[in-house]
Amino acid sequence: MKTTDEIDEQFAAMRPAGLDKVTAESHHRRRNADITRAFREPQTAVRRRTAARPRLVVAGLAVAALAVGAVVLPDAIGGSGAETPHSTVAAPPAAHLDARSFLLASAATAERATETEGAYWYTSVRTFEPIRHAWPDSEAGQEQKGKREKLPYRASVAHTQESWTARSGGARSRTITGQDVKVTFGTPADETAWKKAGEPKLWPFTRAVNDNDMPIKWTVGAHGMSTDELRKLPQEEAELLAELQRLHKTERPEDWATPPSFNDYVWWTAADLLAGPLTPETRGALYRVLAQQDGMQVERVKDPLGRAGVAISHTTDEGNLTARLTVNESSSELLAYESQADGAAEPLVMAYQAMGWADSIDTRPGG
Repeated sequence: MKTTDEIDEQFAAMRPAGLDKVTAESHHRRRNADITRAFREPQTAVRRRTAARPRLVVAGLAVAALAVGAVVLPDAIGGSGAETPHSTVAAPPAAHLDARSFLLASAATAERATETEGAYWYTSVRTFEPIRHAWPDSEAGQEQKGKREKLPYRASVAHTQESWTARSGGARSRTITGQDVKVTFGTPADETAWKKAGEPKLWPFTRAVNDNDMPIKWTVGAHGMSTDELRKLPQEEAELLAELQRLHKTERPEDWATPPSFNDYVWWTAADLLAGPLTPETRGALYRVLAQQDGMQVERVKDPLGRAGVAISHTTDEGNLTARLTVNESSSELLAYESQADGAAEPLVMAYQAMGWADSIDTRPGG
């Protein structure tokens, strides 16, 4: 039987690789009628199906930055910050939500959205994650990483990454990683234990600007797609469903710890795609395809940044792995992605602070 720590690490690796660099398309259209109709629907029973546990697929700017050695190891980071990483939490009770009706309402909103395109897809992602081990103080010490013991106290880290992904395959892309790093502790006693242990380094990454001239691929399952390919995905529900079925059948088993069922594949792929620069029509079709799937639960929540949204959750049959997408109920944009192993002290949460098209690598949407 796997330990909680092993499951926690395995599940952290399960997060969609594309979420390290992409976020949902930003648009702000009201849909009061759609949401009212969705909330009138009774909560239906959900049937859980086994969720796959994909191996992290290496793709994108963050990995490329590591390959060229752009990330540096700073001095130890310590002390309690003002910001405490936490899971999405339930908001005050409201009318019953129905996952299928909510997703169909999200589809209608997404399809009505208008967008302005640009040369770069910009994202700002705030990641909250548990710290399981202290980091070594030297490169030689990194060789002992697999032998390190789990921390005897609870600690978490929050950090922000900005990305400018070039639409043109030959243009330069950029990520700025390790921004606003804050390490926090579960309790004052945990911080005291850390100090007594000699204040070991808990997070090694500091701010780094990483430029890359190679074409960037977006992950769809374990497949890679260019931005243009992503934006040419089918815009009709039936056609998009057929394309996802084709992609599922052509996945290589070696790219997955456990090859996923199609139901689970749609879930993990949606987590990737909803964070990318899809056209409004494809985004709407994806919500409709997702609405056909089994094993989802829905509730109103507040995300780690305090924003109200609706969370759609998917849990394995064993009940030991849960993933959650939090969606803005009035705009259908993705607010956060969360994953947590049963028994884990803290989840992995990626909150999308800003997203959209930018005209150049040194500007942000609307700037």
